[in-house]
Amino acid sequence: MYSVGTKNLSSPDYIGAFAKYDQLFADHPDTRLSTFEIEVFPTQAVVAVAYDSTAYPWRDIEAQVMIQMSFTGRPTSPGANAANKVAQELPQPSAKLREIYVSYAPGDEDPAAWYGKDKLPRLIELKKKWDPKDIFRYDNPCRCGHVLVH
Repeated sequence: MYSVGTKNLSSPDYIGAFAKYDQLFADHPDTRLSTFEIEVFPTQAVVAVAYDSTAYPWRDIEAQVMIQMSFTGRPTSPGANAANKVAQELPQPSAKLREIYVSYAPGDEDPAAWYGKDKLPRLIELKKKWDPKDIFRYDNPCRCGHVLVH
C-alpha cells in the first residue's frame, strides 16, 4: 500500500489518477482488485491546538489517499510490475515530499515524510531524552543522529 496526504480535493488530480487506474485495468485485467481509497477526517480539533505544541505535522492535509494494488499473477508478472509502477507514480505529481500519516506509511520513505522536516529534530531530542534505550521503536522509528533506530 502506498499512501499520501493531500492538501486539496482537486478534481483534475483525481480524474488523472482514475484515468491511470482505468488504463491499468484495461491493459492488465488481473489488477482489477486494486483500490484507491480517500479518507477525509475533520481537522477542527487539530488546528485548534498551537502548531508548536504538538508533534503532529500535517495539520493542513485535507485527506489521506491510500493506493492498494492487487493482482492475481506472480509478484514479477507484467500486471504486478505495471500496478506497482502506477502506485509509485500516483503520489508524486504535486508532492515535493510525501506527507504521510505515520500509521499509513509503508516504511520506504524518509522519516521527514512521517514527522515533518521541522518537527523531526525536536522528536529526535525527545527520543534521546525519554527513550535512550530505544524501547519504543516498533513502527517507523525516529532517527537519533545518523542511526535509524529500529
